[in-house]
Amino acid sequence: GGAKGAALLGDDIFRNDLDSIRAGVAEGWAAGAVLRHEALGTVTNVADACTLFTGLRPAASRVVLHHREGVQAGAVDADLAIGLGVWGVVCGAPGPLLHGKVNRLIAIEEELRGMQEKGQVEVVSWQQAYQEEVDEEQRMAAAAEAAAQGP
Repeated sequence: GGAKGAALLGDDIFRNDLDSIRAGVAEGWAAGAVLRHEALGTVTNVADACTLFTGLRPAASRVVLHHREGVQAGAVDADLAIGLGVWGVVCGAPGPLLHGKVNRLIAIEEELRGMQEKGQVEVVSWQQAYQEEVDEEQRMAAAAEAAAQGP
């Protein structure tokens, strides 16, 4: 179900609380979450919350990192977002912190592209990851249907 290319992400419903996030994942409250790392408290808590959503299919559209204006915003957000493999990062209003974050995202992209050209790393876009998961789900559904029909 749902609109193609759209995902409902929970924000306040999860209250940036790991127990609420666990319950929401188990009960299907939303397809993903907008996570505020300053509210979760530690990078470990952010990683744990991201892991809860990235284990779902399609994992490519589950988590957006957000910051409260002026709080822990800047280039470190870019590294955290890339390191955790999140779908997106909220950049905020134009200003020095935004410039640092965007410049860092560009630098990471250039570094990864250079590594990919040298064969050191394989870079997969979220669109590719999403399509691979859709294809796999279709293969699994076809196999299950064939098995249900019997010999």
